[in-house]
Amino acid sequence: MTPNGIVRIVSLILSVFVLVLFTTACSGGEEKANSKTKEETIVLTGVTPVNSDDYLASAFHVFAEKIEKNSDGRIKIEYKGGPETIAPMEQGEALGSGVVDFAVTPAAYYAATVPEGLALSYSELSIEEELERGSIDYLNKIHNDKLNVQLLGRGTSAKFGLFLKEKIDSVDDLKGLRLRGTPTYGPLFEKVGANLITLPSGDIFESLDKGVIDGFGWIETGITKLGLQDLAKYHVEPFYLNVDVVTIMNLDKWNSLPEDIKKIIMDTQREVEKELPAVRDQFKTEDAEKLKGAGIERIDLGEQFPDIANEAGWDFIERKLPEQNADLIKYFRK
Repeated sequence: MTPNGIVRIVSLILSVFVLVLFTTACSGGEEKANSKTKEETIVLTGVTPVNSDDYLASAFHVFAEKIEKNSDGRIKIEYKGGPETIAPMEQGEALGSGVVDFAVTPAAYYAATVPEGLALSYSELSIEEELERGSIDYLNKIHNDKLNVQLLGRGTSAKFGLFLKEKIDSVDDLKGLRLRGTPTYGPLFEKVGANLITLPSGDIFESLDKGVIDGFGWIETGITKLGLQDLAKYHVEPFYLNVDVVTIMNLDKWNSLPEDIKKIIMDTQREVEKELPAVRDQFKTEDAEKLKGAGIERIDLGEQFPDIANEAGWDFIERKLPEQNADLIKYFRK
C-alpha cells in the first residue's frame, strides 16, 4: 500500500472516531435534557376564600396532597393563603388574570362575571350525574370564555344552612330579617321577604354582635371555626340547595401543561370529589360537640323550606338568564 493510501485510511478512521464521539455526546446531552425535563416540578400557586383550617378549604388541601402523590412529585400546589392574601370576592378575577394558578372557591363569589355558575347551587343532580350528563363540561366552556379559567369540578359536597340570633316559628317569620349571604342566597331571601346583606365571612361575627344583621347563610358545617356559635343560637333546618364551591385553574396555565399532566389533574379531581362526603362528615362530627356545648337549638321548618329555596333559585335563573335557562335546566334539573 502506498503512503498516500495509508494516510487516507488513517484519516477515514479518525473521521469515523470523531463522528462517533460527537454523536455520543449529543445523545448524552439529549438524554440529560430529557431527564431534566421529566424531573422538573410544575408548581401551581393557589388560594382559598377562607382560612386554611376551614371546611371550605378542605378540598384544596386534599387535592394538593393527592396531586403530588399521583404525579410522583411532578406537580405541587403552593398555598399562598386565604382571604388575607386575595379578597374572596376578587379571587375569581385574580385567577383569570393569572395572579394565581389555582383556587377552590364558591362560584357565587364571581357570579357577576359568570352568573351561570349559580346553577351549581340549584342543581338537582348528584356530582356523578352532572359528570355523566356533561353539566360540568357545559359550564367549563362558559368559564373559559367569560373568566379565562378551567373548571375542574366540584370542591365540596354539602348543603346550605341558615343561622339566626333569635328564634322563629315559621317561614313567615323570616320576613324583614337582615341576613348575610352571597348571591346564591338572594333568590331564597327575596322569596321569604328577608333582606340580603353582602359581607365577607370575616365580618359576620362583628355584624351579629352589633346588630347589623339578624342572622346569616352559611354551609351546614364549619361555623365554629368562625366562633359564630356563641351569637347564632338557632339553626334552621332542613339544610337546602348545594354549596357551589368549585375547583378552578387559570386557563392559560392549563393550556400550557402537557397532556399527561392534564390527565393526572383531572383524575385527581375525580378522586377528590369521591372523598368529599367523608370530609364533610368529619367536620360535622367535630362541630357537633362544640354546637352542643354552646346550647344550639335547631328549628325545623319542614320539607317545604328546601323546596321553597329550590324553586326560588330556578325562578331567578329564568328571570335573570332567559337565554341560558333552557340549557341550565337541561344540564342541572331532573
